Amino acid sequence: MASISDATPSKRYVIRIGAGAYTEASLAIKSNVFLIGESKESVRITGAVSMGAWTQDNSGSDDRSGFSMVSLLSAVDLNWNTAKSRAGKIYMNEVVFGSTVNMYGYDNAIAQAQFDSCLLFGALTISGINVGVFTNNVCYSNITLNQHPNGGMASILNAAGGYCAGTVRFNTTVSDFNRRCSGFLRGMTSENLIVDGASSYADCDLVSQGKSSTQKLNNGNLVAINPRISHDLETQMLKPLANNSHNSGDWGKQWYFNFAYVHASAGTEMYLTTTMENYDPAGDTAGRPIWIQPDGYGLKPNVSGGNVEIETAAVSGTGVRGKVKINARELDMTSSKITNLANGTSAQDAVTKSQLDAAIGAIPAGLSGKKQTFTLSAGDITNGYVDCAHLAAADTMMLMSGGVVHVEGESYTLSTVGGVTRITFIGDLVAPSPSKLLEGDKVHVQYLK
Repeated sequence: MASISDATPSKRYVIRIGAGAYTEASLAIKSNVFLIGESKESVRITGAVSMGAWTQDNSGSDDRSGFSMVSLLSAVDLNWNTAKSRAGKIYMNEVVFGSTVNMYGYDNAIAQAQFDSCLLFGALTISGINVGVFTNNVCYSNITLNQHPNGGMASILNAAGGYCAGTVRFNTTVSDFNRRCSGFLRGMTSENLIVDGASSYADCDLVSQGKSSTQKLNNGNLVAINPRISHDLETQMLKPLANNSHNSGDWGKQWYFNFAYVHASAGTEMYLTTTMENYDPAGDTAGRPIWIQPDGYGLKPNVSGGNVEIETAAVSGTGVRGKVKINARELDMTSSKITNLANGTSAQDAVTKSQLDAAIGAIPAGLSGKKQTFTLSAGDITNGYVDCAHLAAADTMMLMSGGVVHVEGESYTLSTVGGVTRITFIGDLVAPSPSKLLEGDKVHVQYLK
């Protein structure tokens, strides 16, 4: 290693290592130099490994080095801050790590590391490093992603396959997306999964959600792709682990998705559908419910219960949000109140209790409850109006059979003709042709004053 002084991205070196025990006190690796052993069982390097001189220090360089087919028995410290490298790359292939492995970023670098088919007997700690490939590795200790103390570096673990015998933990203390801890875990089984801190994000599939212990959140974010599904065929509820728990502080957010999607140039809608095992379209025609519960299954619920909040996106610059539409046979509130309803303003709006109370309170005692009912004749329909016995043109309300309230100016107009009130039908009662009014219909007129 000491004899190499001119390694560059266009002139890389490989040091071939034969079987044996190498007892250097330490080994400082250089950029653009790779060490490849005869086999990971027969090549044993006992000295601690660190990063030595790197030839370049700019984000556009392609400095890299690494190990293959060796056993590194002491601590490995890959510190880009020591090497002052903003774009260094480390490659590890079929390496046995006998002690701890630490990776630490520099400045706002994009420092990359790749581990493939390695054995880690000590803990792996990542701070501000993008682990681009972490494939089919076995770690017999813990894997921890820490938030970098400065700069804009994220700590990212992109893992596929393998196993962690300890805890996979994403640990952030400051809310800063540029310094986030993110994990994309696919097929990597672990004993524990902890997503700790508002800038911690774990995106994992079913087998990567923690095998035998608890998923823990402390204001972290967990995206579970194809989450654990209840094996109770009668409910088919999407549920997290039954023994979920949480650290002190907020529970954080757990997002559950199990859907198919299609890319389109203008974006697509998302459909969330109920799921079941052993789907048989011919043998099972019953629909399955979708349960949305703020206090997740297995979690100790808050005494007062949590809210379910639905928030649609706003159109940029206007603040106008999309609607929440319910297309169902009925809305069953299970004897619960609907609260914080705005006062109705249009004909099809719901009215509030305060509006009803105000309308009732406005009826003078002398006319309270007085009304007149008409059974429409063919002549009434041809004329397009009915005349009331009481003169109350400005304070008359019309109801059709079935209790439908019509609004003055939209379905009818009021006028005074010969000392009585005339109700003339307009709008949706007479158009489009033919008229919605039929002979024999009943019209109820309520006098408000």
